Amino acid sequence: MTRSLNMKNPIRGLLLLGALTLILSGCRGFTFEKPPIDLIQNMHFQTHFGAQQEAPFWEDRRSMRPRPEGVVARGHLRNDSHLYEGRIDGAYASTLPMELDEDLLDRGQDRYEIFCAPCHGAAGHGDAAIPSRSNWVVPTLHAERSRSMPVGQLYDIVANGVNTMPGYAEQIRVNDRWAIAAYVRALQVSQGLTLDEIPADIAAAQGWGRR
Repeated sequence: MTRSLNMKNPIRGLLLLGALTLILSGCRGFTFEKPPIDLIQNMHFQTHFGAQQEAPFWEDRRSMRPRPEGVVARGHLRNDSHLYEGRIDGAYASTLPMELDEDLLDRGQDRYEIFCAPCHGAAGHGDAAIPSRSNWVVPTLHAERSRSMPVGQLYDIVANGVNTMPGYAEQIRVNDRWAIAAYVRALQVSQGLTLDEIPADIAAAQGWGRR
């Protein structure tokens, strides 16, 4: 019995020492001159070519391989010209590529107030803070030229800009560009209505009397 106990103690000690070693090897919260021991490498260290390094087994000896013809990165396929360009058969689309609903208009209002209102104003008259404090003339969105634009052209202007207005393709996602275009069209309709053209229930809810 005594011999059996004595045999177990060294084994326990070795197991504890091994466990402690594993724990300490995983401590990465301290500053070391050398990288910590990576027991489970998970392919961290592989033989590879560096940038611009010569690769002798390719005919052109380029380690940085050119992209195969026709390859498109995932999420970057733009094969719907209506959605991504605002055009159908080369002409500006007069329809939205998605359903027009309250959520779309709410999103459009939110994005418009962030990106457009500082110049065009809350109602689109071009009388906001930026043009009023400078010599920069911002056209009203309610001029006949703007009102007659197809909604696809409004989308294109949001994405690519026009005249001195820069494009916002980098800042505004595709669906949000359409939301802004839809909201601008709603603004144009709202500013051109007479009181008699407003539905009675909406006028009553807003406290707008009829003459």
